[in-house]
Amino acid sequence: MQKINWETVKQYSSLTTKDGANLYLKLLSTYKDNIYDELTRIDLGVKESNFEESAALAHKLKSSSGNLGLDTIYSALDRIETELSEGAEKSPLLVRSLLDTIKEDLTDCLDELAEFLE
Repeated sequence: MQKINWETVKQYSSLTTKDGANLYLKLLSTYKDNIYDELTRIDLGVKESNFEESAALAHKLKSSSGNLGLDTIYSALDRIETELSEGAEKSPLLVRSLLDTIKEDLTDCLDELAEFLE
């Protein structure tokens, strides 16, 4: 699986907002401003056994990641959402491992996107 769905990126990067700004860059900027804090919130929720709230947050991030073409991040968040919905008390280490993987992949994806969008 490729990390980034380049067709999605190309499609969105051609769109503009009402004020003429690049829509994809605007969405990506908001995503980058929030993603690490949101991943930390998921981890904290798992530590506090608040699986339902963490699953909802993973679902939200999954949707945002998919819309931006971040396929590997989307897939990992989908797996986290499933684990949390089924009760992560069975696999908190798996969820934390997936969160670590997301953080590593995210750095690579954001670097690749920066190169592409220059």
